[in-house]
Amino acid sequence: MFGKSLKYELRASSRVLVPLLVVMLVLSIVIGSAFAGFGALDRMLGDEPSVEDGVTDDTLTEDTEDTEETEEFGAGDVFAMVIVGAFVLLILAFFVMMVVSSVSVFVLMIRRFYTSFFTDEAYLTFTLPVTVDCHLVTKTVATIIWTMACDVAIILSTGIFMLGMYIFVPDAFAMDEYTKLMLESIFSQFVDIYQGSIVFAVISYIVSSFASYFLLFFSISVGCMLTKKHRFIVCLLCFFVINGVASQLMNIGTTIVMLPFSGQQMTTDNADIVLMATLLISTLISAAEAVGCYFGTRWILKNRVNLD
Repeated sequence: MFGKSLKYELRASSRVLVPLLVVMLVLSIVIGSAFAGFGALDRMLGDEPSVEDGVTDDTLTEDTEDTEETEEFGAGDVFAMVIVGAFVLLILAFFVMMVVSSVSVFVLMIRRFYTSFFTDEAYLTFTLPVTVDCHLVTKTVATIIWTMACDVAIILSTGIFMLGMYIFVPDAFAMDEYTKLMLESIFSQFVDIYQGSIVFAVISYIVSSFASYFLLFFSISVGCMLTKKHRFIVCLLCFFVINGVASQLMNIGTTIVMLPFSGQQMTTDNADIVLMATLLISTLISAAEAVGCYFGTRWILKNRVNLD
């Protein structure tokens, strides 16, 4: 049943999210292609007369003065201004779509959790031959899938946008040899010193992501259990309270970890160990938060949901 439930959840949410991601990608392709076209056109028309071609600076100055005197604001200039304005609006729309896509994943998945369990749709949800655990895992996995899809789409569209800019103005991305060597040296030293911390950071990010999703589900469940009116405000207050408690526990745990190193000077030898210990405590607290919020949400959905 998990596969069918996940398929239904992804299909229902795709009606909103897929068009947003497609529009964002299409805008990046259009803008990147326009940048590349401008760059190619600029290089084609970039040949300027020089002194070697028999044109002196005085001649250029005279021609420029004559041109300025006789030049008029014509239809071509108006058309160019319209093109530039439209292009600027496309760029603004692209960045707005990036923000909207990221926010929409979060808002839509939270809304689907609320409507599935605390509105009239809950009558259908609880009559399905699916356990509460299956429902919770389905919501969580669907949220993770859409978050990853949105991140991939943003990275891909940003890459297309930057590629077009590189073709248009390659000099803006040029670095001298000294800067390249310095950045490579800094990156290699960072990786060598913080190898263990990088692995712990990835694990901590994954665990904290699960914890944040379960925290949101638990906050909504607690808020809807406490009241039937002004549920949005109550759920928001529950989120801030629960998240505040979890943050304080994490700060206390981090402080305890740092106590043995408080009298020592931070060096490259112990920096990785300290950071790994801090990330380990953060990961354990996030894991405890995820487990607590999961079972708390599960208990509320099984015992405290009132559909009357």
